[in-house]
Amino acid sequence: MADTFDQFIFEFESGSLNAEMTQEMNALSEALQKRAAETGKAKGKITIKLSFEAQNNGRVESLADAKVETPGPRKAREIRWIDKRGRLAAEDPRQTVLPMSTRRKEPVT
Repeated sequence: MADTFDQFIFEFESGSLNAEMTQEMNALSEALQKRAAETGKAKGKITIKLSFEAQNNGRVESLADAKVETPGPRKAREIRWIDKRGRLAAEDPRQTVLPMSTRRKEPVT
């Protein structure tokens, strides 16, 4: 009988959920460390979803669904701005545009 959440997790599926998630957590930790060494930082996530269904005879069925997100390949980030029409623009629409002209370089003789 589980009186606390950690005890419930420890007992769930005869301890196999706890053992599996411990392995997943250690693997995630290694992947995070490797990616952080390569890129400077890394993100990962472990999500455990517990579902319960109670019946009127006092029986409760529970199901665990666990997902692990390891750091994926490095993705380029791009910054965009929203213009007055609500569209994404490559340049900040608030930035002043200066009139510039290019001067042809004369060959040095």
